[in-house]
Amino acid sequence: MGVTYDSIDDLPEGLRDQVRRKLEKTAPVVAKRPKRVSEKSELVAHFDGLLRMMSLPTPTKEYAFAADATPPRKFRFDRAWLAEKVAVEIDGGTFGKPVRCHQCKVQVRAPRIDGSGYGGTVRTGGRHTQGIGYERDCEKGNLALLLGWRVLHVTAKMIRGDAVTVRHHLQLMLRGKG
Repeated sequence: MGVTYDSIDDLPEGLRDQVRRKLEKTAPVVAKRPKRVSEKSELVAHFDGLLRMMSLPTPTKEYAFAADATPPRKFRFDRAWLAEKVAVEIDGGTFGKPVRCHQCKVQVRAPRIDGSGYGGTVRTGGRHTQGIGYERDCEKGNLALLLGWRVLHVTAKMIRGDAVTVRHHLQLMLRGKG
């Protein structure tokens, strides 16, 4: 069992000086903020868990499929089965984030067309539905098609709520029937 001290001043003199010199040499430690896990990475981890449960072959992660294209591109598939030329794109940012009132922080809801109250939540910022994001998705999809790839696009709602259908579609594609 070791001896514990409440502060540096309680240490024996020789050890106290040695510890102080060592502390002076080291840079101050700045606490880093914990890294925020993105919704997409949580969704991809959930999808990988489903793949393991489904007993499907293990895919290649983040496969750069267009490096040999002309011009070369850095497009990647989230998951790809190379031998079958089947890929999965997990579209996590489909619906964007709810808009909140800048004063009261309540979610903004759109008025119904018939004037009978309010309907769904107003959302903004979904990458796959914004101009440049959608255009790049189209470019990536077209290039994948030209290179002979079959791509299954899945959203968070599909992965979390309808995994059976996602599994069925993937199985068909991997058998060459999709």
